[in-house]
Amino acid sequence: DDRLAATDVNELGFLAGVFDGHRGHRCAEYVAKQLPQVVLTAYRARAKREGSLVKLSHQQEAGIISAALVDAFEAVDKSWLVTSRKKEWMDGSTGLVALIAHGFEVPLNPVPAERLGCAALWPKPKEPET
Repeated sequence: DDRLAATDVNELGFLAGVFDGHRGHRCAEYVAKQLPQVVLTAYRARAKREGSLVKLSHQQEAGIISAALVDAFEAVDKSWLVTSRKKEWMDGSTGLVALIAHGFEVPLNPVPAERLGCAALWPKPKEPET
């Protein structure tokens, strides 16, 4: 029930993802097909709001990319829920996605994902309830 996404995402970079289907393949297949384009759309929307990306630091642009990934995951999730409810599907999926962004250097020393603000932690761990 696993599906893969591996594609160049125009001005962003290369996106690769592995999606593990639960209770069937449909959700994993849906996410693998939809997510790359939705990531690009979300990035372009955030970039347009910022104006000129040329003036941004790498850290600011990385923040836009990270936020666009979160936006894309949320949008695809909502879209899937609408589709699956209409068809009474019970499929689900977990996934691991990596975006190798153009123009960013790879750190020589490994850095914990939490320190990078990495969208690979999506969904972010929930805070303990008090």
